[in-house]
Amino acid sequence: ECCPALAGGLSPDPHDAFRAAVAAAPGCAVAADCAVLQTSCPLGCAHAVPRSAYDALAALAADHVRQSVARQGQCAQDCEAPPAVVCTAGRCAFVD
Repeated sequence: ECCPALAGGLSPDPHDAFRAAVAAAPGCAVAADCAVLQTSCPLGCAHAVPRSAYDALAALAADHVRQSVARQGQCAQDCEAPPAVVCTAGRCAFVD
């Protein structure tokens, strides 16, 4: 199990739970360990995540978006192509 933050579900604040799960995900050794997780409103456009946690984080993001739409209706955002991912100090990140 990659992400301890997933165990408690998404209440009370799914956005915080998603950010915590990304932060708690395993680290990386090289850029190839990282992937771009494209998300939608209200989570932002994309997140740099470790490949080993990608599926769990994608499922959590999809859950959050579904809950958010059910509570608040559809939101919209304009997204550009995400930058490349790198492994910096053991964490996945986007190239600045």
